[in-house]
Amino acid sequence: MLIVMDVSGSMCSPLIDTFPPSTTTKMQIMKGSLTTLVTAWDARINFGMMLFPGSGTCGPGTITNMIAPHNATAISGRLRSIRDDLFGCPTSNPGATPTPPSLDAARDYYATIPVNPIGRYVLLATDGLPNCGAEQPDGSTAETIEETITAIEALQAEGIDTYVLGFGSGLDGAGTTLMRMATAGGTSRPYNARSAAELDAALGTIAAEAIPPSCTVMLDGATRDPALFQVRFDGGPLIPRDESHGRGWDYDASSNTITFYGAECTEIAGGSVAH
Repeated sequence: MLIVMDVSGSMCSPLIDTFPPSTTTKMQIMKGSLTTLVTAWDARINFGMMLFPGSGTCGPGTITNMIAPHNATAISGRLRSIRDDLFGCPTSNPGATPTPPSLDAARDYYATIPVNPIGRYVLLATDGLPNCGAEQPDGSTAETIEETITAIEALQAEGIDTYVLGFGSGLDGAGTTLMRMATAGGTSRPYNARSAAELDAALGTIAAEAIPPSCTVMLDGATRDPALFQVRFDGGPLIPRDESHGRGWDYDASSNTITFYGAECTEIAGGSVAH
């Protein structure tokens, strides 16, 4: 999952929905919630991160952390380094939100890495609609919204689903647009959050939806000899390999995955297996 995080200047303003008013910025809240996300799901989701805008006011996002297993420590460290106070953000333009070119850059990045057969995802986390279209000197968003839909459709055409997460009140009234974006991305609905608690809940729901209990597990590292494997559930007895796929497990060297079958797959799907 590639986190595409909005670090435009508006993210360094406080939430206006709180009472009494708070000086905690949206950036501070988002950083904390994303740190919680990558830490909680580190064992099950290979995370990467892009921050946008990248260079200049409206440059496309930049990959700061390539997608990799057990990436929570590196991503959390990068998040901590982002300026998040009321006195400034990483960009000079408070409204710069170049979503379409950033999503195009995410698609270009995915083209450079192996396909994960379990799933590929973009998590777009933003506090506003795109507004960096070259043809929009007045700051209007109609053209850039259509460009965003096109960019999300291009990701979907490559088998990459996009989750759309709006944070704060800057997306009030944009429900139809967000739904179009989520539909184009192949996900069930957009997610909206107007508090830290709602943001944590939305991110947890997205992670759980992206990685449901699966009978296929991708292994880290190089392919290997399955005769050397010892496969157990939660430290229990050894589970035998069954190349006929009636039950037990089998190994596919072409994708470096183990798939469980029969009763073992039923156990996983039922949620009774932790490790």
